[in-house]
Amino acid sequence: MIARPGAVMMFFCLIVTLSFPPASRADSLLLLPEDVQAKLSPRWEAKLEVESKYRNDMSEYYDLEFMPWVAYRFTDWFKLGMGWRELYSRKAGSHNWDVEHRPLTDFMFSKKLDAWKVEDRIRVEHRDFEHTKNYYRYRNRLRLTAPWAWTRRAINPWVAWETYYEDCLDRDSDRWNRNRYFVGLGAKLSKSVKVGCYHYWERVLKSGVWKSNNELGFDISLMFDFSRASK
Repeated sequence: MIARPGAVMMFFCLIVTLSFPPASRADSLLLLPEDVQAKLSPRWEAKLEVESKYRNDMSEYYDLEFMPWVAYRFTDWFKLGMGWRELYSRKAGSHNWDVEHRPLTDFMFSKKLDAWKVEDRIRVEHRDFEHTKNYYRYRNRLRLTAPWAWTRRAINPWVAWETYYEDCLDRDSDRWNRNRYFVGLGAKLSKSVKVGCYHYWERVLKSGVWKSNNELGFDISLMFDFSRASK
C-alpha cells in the first residue's frame, strides 16, 4: 500500500520533533519560508525568498525577512550566489521592530556520491544593524540528500549540519556560537511546485551558556525554467 504524501510528511515531522531532548531548552520556533525560483539560463538562476518566524513556543510572530538572490554556475560542482536580505525583527517584550540589512555571498559546492547528493554552502554575511555594531558572520552548511523518492510525489529525505562563526565578540571562544542539526523531507506536487517539512535542533551559545532550540519549518517553492526558451 502506498501512503498518502501528506500523511507521510506529517508523521515524519511529528517523529523528528519528538526525537530531541528538551533539556536546557531555550525556545521552540516555527519557520515559514516561501520562495519563487527561476532558472534563467543554463548558468544563471535567481530567486525571491520570504520568511516568517514565530517564537515563544510558536505563539508570537516576531520576524519577517525578504531576500532577492542571484547565482552563476561556473562548473558542474561550483556556483556563486549573491543576495540582499532585509530583516524586520521584533524585540522581546516590546512592540518595537528593528531593521537589519544583510548583504551576503554564497559559495556553493555540490557532488554526487553514487546516487547521493552532497552540498556544501559557505555563506558570508555582513550584518548591518540600526542601533548596534555591524559585523561579519560566516556560516557553513553541509547537506546530504538521499536517492530515495517515495510515492508519486517523489518524497525525498535529507539531513544537514550548519555551524556559525561571528567576529563581533571579544573572546575567541565565543565566536563559534551556533550549531544546527537538520532532518527534512521534500516533495514535488507538480513540475513547478515543491513543498517541504524540516526540523532542526539548535545549540546556541548565549552569555557563556549553551542552550537548545527546537525549530520546525514548512516551506513552499514555485519553480520556473526559462533556460530552454533561451536556447
